[in-house]
Amino acid sequence: MRPSRSALIYWAAFVALAVAVAYGIVFARGVAKDMEAERSINRALAQQVRDLGGVPTAGPKGSDGNDGERGEAGKSGADGHAGADGQDGKEGPRGTAGLPGQAGLPGTAGKAGADGKDGADGLPGEKGEPGDTGEQGPVGPVGDKGDTGEKGDPGEAGESVMCAEGWEPTVIVWHAERYMVCKEAVADE
Repeated sequence: MRPSRSALIYWAAFVALAVAVAYGIVFARGVAKDMEAERSINRALAQQVRDLGGVPTAGPKGSDGNDGERGEAGKSGADGHAGADGQDGKEGPRGTAGLPGQAGLPGTAGKAGADGKDGADGLPGEKGEPGDTGEQGPVGPVGDKGDTGEKGDPGEAGESVMCAEGWEPTVIVWHAERYMVCKEAVADE
């Protein structure tokens, strides 16, 4: 990008000012050096007059001497303040289109969307064939004990059962049949 005209003028003024300051410093040093030399000469002449017994007086100013040799260049001054930004340049011509870039990496999978609404019920299907008969299930648990039935009529007298001493007759039911048997008598306590 080419520098603007105002920037060039600023830098030219800065360089001219730096040269002028440097020249002024060198000139001031030369003048001070000349004045110091003149004072030394005046002091020496005054001392000579005193040595001869006279009283020194200031004489008329002499003519200016020749310019001395140019001194060495002084050190560079400090950098000046940055100038104001220049105006933007005109937009350049449009460049040629570049080559297509490489395809980017696949992006991360997005979040799962919300569940959609339930669809309408479909038409009833045709009736299927009957399935095979399943296996018989296990026997269920024993039900609760039923209520006691009404007392039946007295039965007919049975045959007398003779039990041995220490045994007594009792009736047991087995497979819906009643049997008279003997059981060992239990002595009352």
